[in-house]
Amino acid sequence: MNGLIKIDENTTDFSMLYTVPMDSGPNLARARINKDNTAEHNGDMVEGIPAPSIGLNHPDYGDVFAKDTYFRIFAETMQTSVYDPDSQKFSNISQHFMSFKNKALDWFGGDKCGWVSNAEREKLRASDPIAYATASKAKLSRNLFGLIRMDNPIAASGEKVEIDEVPFRIKLGPSNFFEIGKLLPSIKKQYQMEPFNCDIKIGYELKKAGSNKYFVLKYTPMVNERRALTEVTRGYLQDFADLITMENEQVVSKMRENMVPGEVKTDLDPDKIIDDEIPF
Repeated sequence: MNGLIKIDENTTDFSMLYTVPMDSGPNLARARINKDNTAEHNGDMVEGIPAPSIGLNHPDYGDVFAKDTYFRIFAETMQTSVYDPDSQKFSNISQHFMSFKNKALDWFGGDKCGWVSNAEREKLRASDPIAYATASKAKLSRNLFGLIRMDNPIAASGEKVEIDEVPFRIKLGPSNFFEIGKLLPSIKKQYQMEPFNCDIKIGYELKKAGSNKYFVLKYTPMVNERRALTEVTRGYLQDFADLITMENEQVVSKMRENMVPGEVKTDLDPDKIIDDEIPF
């Protein structure tokens, strides 16, 4: 691999796969939707952060923000998880999967943390209340892996930085799940190219649900500016595939650990969780 991420294959601590360490950035930069015009850096509040924007936790620069951001998508997966608000930890996480028809083991040997479609879940309300409650807790997300480019990035540190085709990942929750899932196949079908052959410009749309406000990402594929794979970028296809495989194997390891009688561990620090669904 091209140094995207380093994980001890014998570890039982999987927090680096799902969270961003506070003391140092992850080896693979992680993006998120930023809703705030301030950011914290070394205990100080930094103003002038663009919002809405994409925030990137960079392994060398720390938090970097830019409104004008472009993705090149090399891989995308789906995943489910269950977050326990009482313990403030993830209590279950599934393997990556590409199709709803595919089985995805979770930490307890189940399939997709008990997640089912909305229609199937409603059928369970009367017939199987326990299964209904389990399915209602499971959250569906989409993971994107690729290269990110930012115009006029602003680092929370105040350092002048350049973000140009940096390997990254982003986890998109339910409100941002479906649109990108429709766009990627359409790029292949309509334009006869892979998503990694073009930049996708990111836009933002403010949505409201009751008292909650959140941003939905909008996408504009730059199909007239075809991006060919180079010797370096071609290697990322295998890199991201290897990373996804490794994370799936980590879920299986966690499942085997949970089969041993004793206390179930989640290994996740609640202060380091990324969630683009938190209202503001």
